[in-house]
Amino acid sequence: MVIISVPGLWVVLSAFRPNREILARPPIWIPEQVTLNNFAKIFGFDEGQVAIPVLSYFINSLVIALTSTVIALVIGMAGGYAFARFRFRFKNAWFLGLMLFRTVPGIALSLPVFMLWSRLGIIDTKLGLIIVYVSLNVP
Repeated sequence: MVIISVPGLWVVLSAFRPNREILARPPIWIPEQVTLNNFAKIFGFDEGQVAIPVLSYFINSLVIALTSTVIALVIGMAGGYAFARFRFRFKNAWFLGLMLFRTVPGIALSLPVFMLWSRLGIIDTKLGLIIVYVSLNVP
């Protein structure tokens, strides 16, 4: 567990230290000087810095993640309920087909999805990203 959490701890500690401590050899594990200048640079409060719209990026990520998660949960629960409770023709074949589709790696679908999204005009849109996330995350 310690080996897995060390990189994350290093990132968090590096956010609060100056560059000379981040780049020091040998590494300095406990920050000697705590600073918020790195955050000021990110948000454009430092002199001569152009503001990066981090808050806008965060909100976009949050909207896409929450929307795709809710849609995937609703579809997944409805499908799971249908397979568990109802009897219909070719139920086992449908289930096998769904499970076999899950074995296709996502990267193998990237070019066909890109070509389709290009024709539909939804490249670089939230809708396009949400559809991809939902289709890859619904069991």
